[in-house]
Amino acid sequence: MRTIALHTQTSEQIGLVLENNDVIEYVSTRPEVRTLSGSIYLGKVSHINKAIQAAFIDIGEERTGFLKKESVPWAQTSIEGTLKEGQSITVQVTKEPSGTKGAQLSADITVPGFFVIYQPYGKRTAVSKRVDAEQAEELKTWTSQQLGKDEGVIVRTAASKVSTQTILNEINQLRDLWTRHIKANTTDRSHKLFDDPILPDQLIRKHPLPLIKEIVVNNSKLGQWIKQRYPILAEKVKWVKSVSTYTGISINELQSKLIQPVVVTEQGMELVIERTEAMTVIDINSHKFKQKSLSSYQKLEMNKAAAAEVAKQIQLRNISGIIFVDFISMQEKKQEKDLQKYMSGLVRKDPVSTTILGITRLGLMEITRHRRFSNVSEELSAKQKPTFSKDTLIYRLERYLTENTQSEAVLVAISSDLYNHKKQLLSNSISSKIPQELFVRHDASIIDWQIELEGSLDMIQTVISERVYHVDNLF
Repeated sequence: MRTIALHTQTSEQIGLVLENNDVIEYVSTRPEVRTLSGSIYLGKVSHINKAIQAAFIDIGEERTGFLKKESVPWAQTSIEGTLKEGQSITVQVTKEPSGTKGAQLSADITVPGFFVIYQPYGKRTAVSKRVDAEQAEELKTWTSQQLGKDEGVIVRTAASKVSTQTILNEINQLRDLWTRHIKANTTDRSHKLFDDPILPDQLIRKHPLPLIKEIVVNNSKLGQWIKQRYPILAEKVKWVKSVSTYTGISINELQSKLIQPVVVTEQGMELVIERTEAMTVIDINSHKFKQKSLSSYQKLEMNKAAAAEVAKQIQLRNISGIIFVDFISMQEKKQEKDLQKYMSGLVRKDPVSTTILGITRLGLMEITRHRRFSNVSEELSAKQKPTFSKDTLIYRLERYLTENTQSEAVLVAISSDLYNHKKQLLSNSISSKIPQELFVRHDASIIDWQIELEGSLDMIQTVISERVYHVDNLF
């Protein structure tokens, strides 16, 4: 059973999902980061591009949105035959703006619920592929009978566990939300009609109803809103003064763990997680066991233990896109197939669509995961600029001083740490190799070295005297 814990009293709002007292998902929203996906807007057609059969829609945001002809359910001819410039149209954001590109839009509106996704212009009924084929056909037939001529519905997996009356109640609720609160909220100007926030809505709907034990909030207004928006969850909403105290999870401590690239399993293996622009690579480091002779069975069992942690970290850190996992090498193809099957079972529990594509010829397991929300580690940590090693910094200083023959004297400021490292690295002094008079001083305010002054010997000696510097001539 899962607990959804919502920390919403601070500027950065956090949503955690706990299973057996262990955090399996972390989601956050920040004031400076706006998410448009799922939001419904009343927009105006600002321009139609016949060549690419698309329209640019003013939705009242910084950039116009992009609407393809295929995303207009009633489009039977060309885009210019369907829409006119200046025309008002209700659209929904399906993809966030990126760079100079505006949001990607659809006129096939969806109003999401727990058991169904209501489509006022859908004209069709679809059922989740995770529902048994026979039950799916029954649900499709029954649901179609509850809809009007233009309406459509996508029946979610959770609907297979509840009564048809519960499903009908939600269809009516979503229909009412659309007709009375979204569609009716129209004016002459472009503006947002409906928001589908990550917290709490999108997070809550990701998890199957039978698995939700409770929803813990520290904001009574939010608790009331969840009860109103999702009546079936009303008895599971619980207000507490401190969510951290209730769950025993410190957000700050959790964040400190989530930015670490190395995760140690209970068996003593290490997962080294490295993110690149194109993909994420997870290396299973089994250095503790390299001196031991492991049987085929032991290797498979160790890989299965590592796979469980890999699946957990992928969901917890919200790693998406292309993922490669370098497991302990196994000689037999049967073992690789067993591991692949085991991993497929683990990721099936992930609410976000995840696919195990197989194991490459190099022995890497290839995984793809749908992009949803932001990568947790990237959101929490700052990008590090490449830095030189201490050895390289010393060699660069030596090279600079050797090649610079224009000045009579040089004053160098250097950190104490780097100064001491030079003594360990080079037995011969640098000052004996150069033609200039060299003065070196320690400076705690810098992390490497910098040339503070170059010029005549008299000038530099005067500066050293005036500033009362303590300098070394031998370096």
